[in-house]
Amino acid sequence: MATKKFKVGFFVGCVGAGGRDGRVSQTLLDLSQQLQCQSIVSGDVSYQIRELIPFNNGASFRGVFAKIRTTDIPHIGSTGGEEREIDLDDDEGVIEKNHFLYYRQNELLVYQSNGNGSTVEAFGRYFSDILNHTTVFNAILKADAMRRMMSADLEPRTIELSVARPTNPDLYPNDDWSSELFGLMAGIDGFKARIKISAEGAGRSRGRLMDRAKRVAAALVNSGNANIARIKMAGVEQPIDLIADRVIAQVSVEMNGRYPVSDEMFRALGEAKNQLAEDLDAVLGGQNALD
Repeated sequence: MATKKFKVGFFVGCVGAGGRDGRVSQTLLDLSQQLQCQSIVSGDVSYQIRELIPFNNGASFRGVFAKIRTTDIPHIGSTGGEEREIDLDDDEGVIEKNHFLYYRQNELLVYQSNGNGSTVEAFGRYFSDILNHTTVFNAILKADAMRRMMSADLEPRTIELSVARPTNPDLYPNDDWSSELFGLMAGIDGFKARIKISAEGAGRSRGRLMDRAKRVAAALVNSGNANIARIKMAGVEQPIDLIADRVIAQVSVEMNGRYPVSDEMFRALGEAKNQLAEDLDAVLGGQNALD
C-alpha cells in the first residue's frame, strides 16, 4: 500500500490568560459525550470536531478537526481537458481534515499538518467560540530556545517577521495587531511584509511592548502566515527562531487511494509523540503523555 509523509506539530492548549478560564481537555470530554460536536461557522467555512473518542478513561483523546467549504468548490478535471462539477447537495461541501491526539496531562496537543486543512490557529478559534474565552495552542519550542524565551534575565531586543497576507480574513490570527497589519497590507494591495521591531527606552513599558510582540509573532507562526519569525535576546548571539526551533516530527502514513488511513494516522501521531518524548519532557517537565 502506498504511503505519504505528513508533518506533525506539538502544542500546549491554554484557555484565557494564563490558562485560568478552563481546560481544553475538559471541553473535549464534554464534547465526546454529545451525539455530535458543535459546528462553528466562519464566513463561508464551517469547522467541526469529528470522530472524537476518549481513551485511557478520558485522560487522552483522538479526533479529526474538519473544515467544510460550501462555496468556491473546485471542478473535477484531467490533463486531457475534461472538466465537470462535483455533484453536491445544497447542505454538502468539500471537507479537509486534520487528525489530532490530545493528552490531559500538560494539555498536550499532537496535530497533523494539512496544507489544505486548518491551521492550529483555526483550531484555537473553534474552542474560543465554544468557550467564549480566547483559546490558543502554543507551539512547543526546543528546550534551549524555550529557556532563552522564558528567562527573566534576558530581554528581547529585536523581533524580525516576514509574513504573507492571507486573502481570506477568516485566516487572520486572533489579535488586533495582526488584523491591523493585514488590513493595512490589503488597503495597498500588498501581499508580503517584512518587519523588524527594536526595543527602545527602558523600564516596564518596553517590557510590555516586547512581550506583546512575542505573542503576536507566535500567533503569526501558528496561523501559518509567517515564514520568518526570529527573536533576538539581549546578550545572546543566536536568535530564537520560532519556526526552526519548534519541536516537530515527520511521519509516514499508509494511504487508501488519495486519503490517509485514519487508524494509521492516529498510530503515527502517537509514535511521533513517543519518539520525541525526551524533547517534550525537557520542556513540559516529564510525564507528558498518558499511554
